Amino acid sequence: MTAPPPAPIPVPGPGDIDAPEGAGDAETTQPPRTDATIEATQAIASAIASETKTQSEEQPVYVGTGTPPPGAASLLPEEGGEAALARAARGATALANQVAGHAGVMVDESGSLVIKPALPREIAFYQLVQTSPRSAPLAGLKPFLPKFYGTLALTGQLEGGAIAPLPGATNVPESIVLENLTYRFARPCVLDAKLGTVLHAPDASADKKARMIKKAGETTTGSAGLRLTGASTWHAPSRGYIKTPRGFGYAATLADLPEGMRRFFPLPKDALPFLSDEGETGEAYTDHATPPRLAARLLAELDGELARLEDALGRIELRAVGASVLVVYEGDAERLAAAFERFDRRRVTLAAKSLSQDSEEEGEESEESESEDEDEDDEDDGDGAAADARRARTCPPIVVRLIDFAHTWLEEGEGPDEGVLLGLRTLRGLVQARRAEVEAAIA
Repeated sequence: MTAPPPAPIPVPGPGDIDAPEGAGDAETTQPPRTDATIEATQAIASAIASETKTQSEEQPVYVGTGTPPPGAASLLPEEGGEAALARAARGATALANQVAGHAGVMVDESGSLVIKPALPREIAFYQLVQTSPRSAPLAGLKPFLPKFYGTLALTGQLEGGAIAPLPGATNVPESIVLENLTYRFARPCVLDAKLGTVLHAPDASADKKARMIKKAGETTTGSAGLRLTGASTWHAPSRGYIKTPRGFGYAATLADLPEGMRRFFPLPKDALPFLSDEGETGEAYTDHATPPRLAARLLAELDGELARLEDALGRIELRAVGASVLVVYEGDAERLAAAFERFDRRRVTLAAKSLSQDSEEEGEESEESESEDEDEDDEDDGDGAAADARRARTCPPIVVRLIDFAHTWLEEGEGPDEGVLLGLRTLRGLVQARRAEVEAAIA
């Protein structure tokens, strides 16, 4: 039995939730957690089994709310519309492809789900978007958010079939369970870009507000509404990733931002110096594998997606302090070419059938059903090859998502967030300029 989605929850305003004591700025405020808390969370998550074989076993129990992820198994009977999301935390490990953000983000054993500690406002925002009617402007953001499966909260441990208190459980923050956007990619290239011109909430203290205004003024946040917070680009010859660390974005001027695009979408002969988090430089990377014609297509698709995201956000009266746009594309040249072939076939099919929006959704559901059938056929392989084949069949060329909503709230009557829209326009300008460079190289 699948629990129904939670009822819509109003997103709290900027003054409705106090920040944790000692919390940092809008970019760093998260549920309070020490290194010991992170270690405890990871240890607890790793101990969770997908199913309870006997009720005499002692193990931590997470209870989830919302829509459970595919294949989620319940450790507890469903009560009051709640469903356990135990499998989401099974064998959880640190997220490998994280290029920015905070420690403590994990993935489940399959790698397909992300488990992220969250503040109440972020949880409420995901729930509100998920339950918004199709006609509501907020529903326009659904295609640009990671799939939201619900929340996990540590409640205790099973002892003799009952839930017993677990020391330290109250110190483990509630987490949201999202799709892992890098899961279907063989060599995910990831870019995280912080949007907006404001880094503080209206209820911030005078000292904090002054610090955040200073930080925005010292970076491209204040002038361009955009700061590159991190990136990683697959480099086939070295079998590793070219890192563009956080320090690059903090030090970058407006004139430096195109270099960030060049590092993320390199031409084959571009020389990209090694950069470290400590500011060290090293030997340059060359001989990049993505063919220019595919790089040009990636940039064209990215520009189109950013334009659609800009249009969606322009219709919504909200403030998104600290939100980021996350871009992921396939760095393996052969898989990228195959992904574009599937993409083109799908586009031709849709155009030929002149599908309405409703029938298009039905077609997508049909495709998902076919994929699920294929998954069942492959499940017995047991060697990882089947899972890799499934990912190869469904890997898109590129995805664009909006993330990080710990400081997002609705602001009715005040119009859209112009700082965020400025950041998107800046990013689109960078993408268009890089596309022109790539197309010139092709010519």
